Amino acid sequence: MSKKRIIISKAFNFNKFEHYWGEYFLESALIDYEILKYKPSTIALACAYIVMNFYRISGYKALYAPIMMMEDNFPKKTIKECAKALCFLVKNPSKSTLKADKDNYSLEIFGNVA
Repeated sequence: MSKKRIIISKAFNFNKFEHYWGEYFLESALIDYEILKYKPSTIALACAYIVMNFYRISGYKALYAPIMMMEDNFPKKTIKECAKALCFLVKNPSKSTLKADKDNYSLEIFGNVA
C-alpha cells in the first residue's frame, strides 16, 4: 500500500499535513477487519477522497480516472463506501481493538492529525 499512497499524495500535490492525515486514515484501516474486504488500491483512493473532500481540494473526481485506478476496475460507489467505512472507524475509535494508531498520529511530528 505504501507506493500507492505516495503516488496518490504526489499526484494531487498534498502538503505534509494532508499527507499525514491520509496516512492516519490508511493506517487506521489496517487494524479493522471490516476494511479488509476492500482492495488496497481502493483503500488508498478512499483515503485520498476523504482528504480532498474535507479540504475542498479541486480535482478529486480525477480519482476515478482510469490511470489512477491502475489495474483495478471498480465503480465510484466502492470508493465512497470505503471512505464512509473509514470515517466511521476514525470517528468511533472505541470500536477498534487497537488505539496506538490514534496515539501515534496525535504526536506533533505527524501534525496532530488524530
